[in-house]
Amino acid sequence: MERIVLVTKDGLSIVGNWSAPESAKTSVLLLHMWPAAKESWQSFQSLLDERNIASLAIDLRVHG
Repeated sequence: MERIVLVTKDGLSIVGNWSAPESAKTSVLLLHMWPAAKESWQSFQSLLDERNIASLAIDLRVHG
């Protein structure tokens, strides 16, 4: 899993956990519900890895 930072036009940093098996042909974006955070998806991201699916879990603005 790799930590990534996306910077918005207004300068806000959106932090995410990117996981991508080498043979992945599909990817999904994982968004949490309140009061969770991107780390809530870690177990699920491991399952996606096993199925060769890349995933990005991010914390939305004012979350995480």
